[in-house]
Amino acid sequence: MTASEFPGAIPFDLWNIVPPSLARILPNVMWSRERLHSLALPVVVLPVRELSWQLDLPWWRVDQRYFAVSPNQVRREPRTYARHWQRTLDADLRFPIHLLQRERLIILDGVHRLLKTDVQGLEHVSVHVVSHALFADHIIERVEST
Repeated sequence: MTASEFPGAIPFDLWNIVPPSLARILPNVMWSRERLHSLALPVVVLPVRELSWQLDLPWWRVDQRYFAVSPNQVRREPRTYARHWQRTLDADLRFPIHLLQRERLIILDGVHRLLKTDVQGLEHVSVHVVSHALFADHIIERVEST
């Protein structure tokens, strides 16, 4: 994805090291988690299986290496990735996962919650779906006009 999809957006500062598996689905823009969390979005319940493909993507950092490990790697090797495993165990499933509506639903926030849901064998997960327009208008960071 390119930043040109969102005119005036600040490109993602780590884009040059984003692996191809993530570059195919993520928008190349900086966005605000605070703005995302401030949106009043309806809760939707989805089957976990619709999102579980994302558990094989290298979302997480290990030490100074970005995009180094996938949630399923953490599941298979919890001692090796103890920090992410603990964050997964501590994840609060009362908070819905935030998804961006693209060609597929893409996780914006809540990968640890999705992994915990899957590890617990739950079949459904609560989510907030953010439309492309809402993302463009309210969540991405813009270059300041001078």
